[in-house]
Amino acid sequence: MDQNLLDGRRRLLSVTLVPVLMLLFIRGQIRPEAENPVNRFLIGIYRPIIAGVMNWKKATIAVAAIVLAVSVIPASRLGSEFMPTLNEGTLFYMPTTLPGLSVTKAAELLQTQDKIIKSFPEVASVFGKAGRAQTATDPAPLEMFETIINLKPESEWRPGLTTDKLIAELDKALQFPGVANSWTMPIKARTDMLSTGIRTPIGIKIFGTDLVEMERLAKEIESVVKAVPGTSSAFAERITGGFYLDIVPDRRALARYGLSVGEVMDVVAAALGGEMVTTTVEGRERFGVTVRYPRDLRSDPQAIAREVLVPVPADMGRAGYHGAARPARRSQDHHRRPGHPAPKTRCSPPTSTSIFATATSVPTSPKREKWSMKRSNSPPAPTSPGAASSSTWNAPSPSSRSSCR
Repeated sequence: MDQNLLDGRRRLLSVTLVPVLMLLFIRGQIRPEAENPVNRFLIGIYRPIIAGVMNWKKATIAVAAIVLAVSVIPASRLGSEFMPTLNEGTLFYMPTTLPGLSVTKAAELLQTQDKIIKSFPEVASVFGKAGRAQTATDPAPLEMFETIINLKPESEWRPGLTTDKLIAELDKALQFPGVANSWTMPIKARTDMLSTGIRTPIGIKIFGTDLVEMERLAKEIESVVKAVPGTSSAFAERITGGFYLDIVPDRRALARYGLSVGEVMDVVAAALGGEMVTTTVEGRERFGVTVRYPRDLRSDPQAIAREVLVPVPADMGRAGYHGAARPARRSQDHHRRPGHPAPKTRCSPPTSTSIFATATSVPTSPKREKWSMKRSNSPPAPTSPGAASSSTWNAPSPSSRSSCR
């Protein structure tokens, strides 16, 4: 309502106040437009061209059609994007490794990568992160690292070194077994991930419900994409390969000791995950104090079964059990099992996986090469309800982006 009122006032002033101001301030002899030398020069060029076009109408249309037809050839070679890569002055290094990586090994690998990056004279500072931060908008697994590399001004770089050459040197120095490198820039990476869910300009998504079949297809596509010229790295997310420790309470043993499942699970949760018992106040800062078993007592299933003690109620009425504590192995079973670390859901399919590819160059020969992924000596595509289907993204353009985020 306020905006409409302001627009109405502007229109009223334009038809009432402006004419009065023109009468007051615009005085004297007003020269015609033709007396301006610049206007006379432009009119002298413009009018002969217009006269020629009006006299040769059909020829003008034919010439315009020919120019349009010829422009189709260079337009077809421009690619999918006109915008050049924005140099943000900061690099974003996002390596990915296989699932099942421990926290200790992830920290060790991250520190090693940061030391190698900081050894380059063009790097001002390095900040790395492994796993998920304390935010709901960054569900990153532990095997995915994010490292922000702040660069020095280009005047302090080695002579002849460009951003692409620096990335190539960094990529060559950061070759670790089982780690796939991915290079981008912070703003561009966030924009790509928010719009497409893929952190690289080129990616392939596979949708389906059969996790084993999807991972098999992803590995096969990964090997094909690596062979495409211009691809610097390709990595397929693993949707299986995670490791879990299942703790299954033995209900008969719990009944013998007078325990419930909830009591045993509370003890296990406090012993392994920790429990906040108090809060310490240091000036204006507050810190929660969490207590749990030492690492040596919870490092493997045997230690958990042997060292985690479950208290027995003092009033259960059986001799020898009053107020005692029994090892966890007497009331529950411990065993490891493989599983999927973190399957994703996009739109209707319950699970999906992505193959991230980083391109360094594109073939520029006159004859454009078309690449297709073909599976040799493999069975036909599954058609059962649990089958996996694949869809490819050559580049995240507006027409190919899904409305489901």
